[in-house]
Amino acid sequence: MKFFFLFLLIVFTQTLNAQREERIIQTEIAKIKIIPSYSHRNMFGNFVPQIDFDSAFTKIVRLGTKAIPILIKKLRDTTLVSIKNPCFSEEEMKVHDVAWFLINEIEPFPRHTALKLVFCTSDECDHFPQGFFTFIHSNPSEYASRYKKYFYSKERLKYLKSKQVRY
Repeated sequence: MKFFFLFLLIVFTQTLNAQREERIIQTEIAKIKIIPSYSHRNMFGNFVPQIDFDSAFTKIVRLGTKAIPILIKKLRDTTLVSIKNPCFSEEEMKVHDVAWFLINEIEPFPRHTALKLVFCTSDECDHFPQGFFTFIHSNPSEYASRYKKYFYSKERLKYLKSKQVRY
């Protein structure tokens, strides 16, 4: 009987923590004003080192990989946001764009393995390959499903082990 109550306490605590993390992400994602950029091109086409910090973005990133399942749910959200990023000038950003940036910051992922997409050139800001968001915007639900499948797959574990990433 003692073990049963201990088990219930553990399950209850984990549920509360998951709900707390989901509330943090929901609250903080609405507060993000800028996506951190590590470099961008100036008017002469040269790379300029730049580090912009956003406390709300950082707060979500600090949750680590336990934030990713919650962010996966955001990968389908096409709501427009007023967030600035010098690397993202194609069109207005959406919630799912912010979720991709957060996921990539928490745990960079192989585009081909995770999304079954191949890119030839890197973007000027090195967050994502050139044209990445064109594909993502063409069908957010499809790419959200592909990433979710990858996140829970043995392929991901193999990739992390090959990179010797400890999460």
